[in-house]
Amino acid sequence: MTAVAQMPSRRRRGVTIGHPVHVDILRTADRRAFDEAVLVLLSAGVPHETRHEGRIHVVAVAQDDVDRAIDEIDDFLQENRGVDVPAPVPEKRASPWPGVIGYTIVLWGLFLAERRVWMGLDWRWSGRSHGASVQAGEWWRAVTALTLHVDHQHLLGNLFFGAIFGGLLTSVVGTGVAWSTVLLAGVVGNLLDSYLGAATSTSIGASTAVFGALGALAAWQIAFARGTNLPFWRRWGPIAFSIGLLGYMGGGGERTDVLAHVTGFVCGIAIGFSHSRWTTKRALPKWADALLSLFPLAVIAIAWTFAHQPPR
Repeated sequence: MTAVAQMPSRRRRGVTIGHPVHVDILRTADRRAFDEAVLVLLSAGVPHETRHEGRIHVVAVAQDDVDRAIDEIDDFLQENRGVDVPAPVPEKRASPWPGVIGYTIVLWGLFLAERRVWMGLDWRWSGRSHGASVQAGEWWRAVTALTLHVDHQHLLGNLFFGAIFGGLLTSVVGTGVAWSTVLLAGVVGNLLDSYLGAATSTSIGASTAVFGALGALAAWQIAFARGTNLPFWRRWGPIAFSIGLLGYMGGGGERTDVLAHVTGFVCGIAIGFSHSRWTTKRALPKWADALLSLFPLAVIAIAWTFAHQPPR
């Protein structure tokens, strides 16, 4: 927030209040601070005027009322400095259900295909993530491994948490952006896991993408709160909370690929931050988001086509 220059000013909780040359006592882009100042002046019976210059909100008073108006607002800020500030609420961009239903169909469908040896193919052997194979150029394993699961418990866990994190992300960024983010975080996370882990290591499961969704959601929330008057711990709280969830859910047992969980989470944070510059401000046109929703399905289909190609 900024005050008109050339006069002394007093600063409280990020709001600059001063004795402006042209009786403007407050100029701010923070709508909450503007509303508070107007409410204080109304309560104190101080005559005032308001105007809006683009994103800047202005409160002005008569020259004789400047000192009184500033004192009233200053007293209010000092008295309410410790009052909890409500977090901003993002606009709901899309229903989570279409994406969640698509996610469920893909994972269940491939789980059944593997169990019933559909088309006579060994789905797990062809699609698992294997360090040496990925390093040798079989990139598609980083995709196909996300769609395979050891058993019903493994599948249901990833369906449950993937639906929650992916659905929440969908609500704030749209279906296409959300599930493309989830898939990319999972794929890049698996690639990193293959290169950073042992060449003999193998893994399957959507958990890399699930933790990618968690990381992307936390990153987006932080970006959305940027520029507000929320305290530091409130702005960065989502990351701390997500790291706690990662430690609790991602530690697992002997068969858990912890490195894949971490790489998926980190990739989700990076991707979430990368598109937050525009997704926090506006939504994609519906036609563009619908088209982007086909991207994860296309990538998975292409990857499985490569996985089942005859050996040379």
